[in-house]
Amino acid sequence: MANLTIKQQDELHQNISQALASFMILSQHFEDNGNKFIMSGEITRNALWNIQTLLENADKIIEGEITRGLNND
Repeated sequence: MANLTIKQQDELHQNISQALASFMILSQHFEDNGNKFIMSGEITRNALWNIQTLLENADKIIEGEITRGLNND
């Protein structure tokens, strides 16, 4: 695991928080609708893709692959 700058830690936190929020919305929707997804398949797929992308970005930050100018504290 890379030593993370404050900016990288913030980016990591944002990615994980957004992924969790998206997951919670999907989970609540599922529970509210009798354990079924009433949303269109495309909306559900897009939401899951968004969660996956956010978590992949978080993983890249942890592994030190994403710097995008985040190294400058």
